[in-house]
Amino acid sequence: MRQQPLKHNGFTLVEMLVAIGIIVVLLSILLPSLSSARIQSRLVACQANMRTIGEQVTAYSLENKDLFPRGPSHSGSPNPLLNVDVATNQIWMGNSFMGTPWINPGSATTYEAPPQYVGLGLLSRKSDRRANQFLYCPADDQLDIRQEVPKIGQTGEDAYCSYLFRQLDFTPPEILITAKLNDLRKNTVQIKGTSVDPPKPVELDVTMLAMDINLWGDNGIIPKRTNHNGTFVNISFVDGSVQQYENQNHVGWGAGLERPWASLDIAAFPGPATVLAELDRIIQTADIGYKNPTPWLVFVP
Repeated sequence: MRQQPLKHNGFTLVEMLVAIGIIVVLLSILLPSLSSARIQSRLVACQANMRTIGEQVTAYSLENKDLFPRGPSHSGSPNPLLNVDVATNQIWMGNSFMGTPWINPGSATTYEAPPQYVGLGLLSRKSDRRANQFLYCPADDQLDIRQEVPKIGQTGEDAYCSYLFRQLDFTPPEILITAKLNDLRKNTVQIKGTSVDPPKPVELDVTMLAMDINLWGDNGIIPKRTNHNGTFVNISFVDGSVQQYENQNHVGWGAGLERPWASLDIAAFPGPATVLAELDRIIQTADIGYKNPTPWLVFVP
């Protein structure tokens, strides 16, 4: 009886190498697209957060006699960066008040301010993750909602979110008194000129509510942290709109000092006055961005 040759159902080595080569080529084509889609989806989710912030600010104002959300509610803070007229990403003040007495305005007496919600924390006033989800950018590379939210309501703990909230920073003096959302008016900023038209002050609407916050550089104590890897910035405006900008280098500081316009220089942190100036610069540039897609090319710091 004639023996039939054995049949091999598996792949030969050459066939397997060809299949692997095809898979590698397909992955090299698909992976960049998947990465780009992931980046875009996070930007869209962040924009949804920004719209929620705008809606919540309006709702807060309607429920509180047109008052703009701001904090702390006590004056006389020993920390110049912890005031209603300073932009912040802090949402809960549980530790900032401790250690140094607050000063009663108009007198020499001191007191201890109680723990309280500040900034965007006033919009939720809750300590569960679902209620605060809109305060955390899905592309924040440092802050973790699972670590920050449990700090809310705890004495001895401060909590922060992913977004820089304007509060009453760089607003007309009368706004600091009324603190009303509908009283927001115009500010004067310095814009670039040309060889025949020097820099000049220009009035702009006070428009920026909140934006992605980025810490640029590293001072050895505070780590660099960004939203969207510091390449894009979403901004929520008073009229409820949300716009996206590239975080391009601002050349206004001079040669060798360029850095992304929507980034707070960590090197400024040792000096409160410098931090305040940096925050004003970012806010004014964002205000310009309401009607200009490239605000970093316009504002003169």
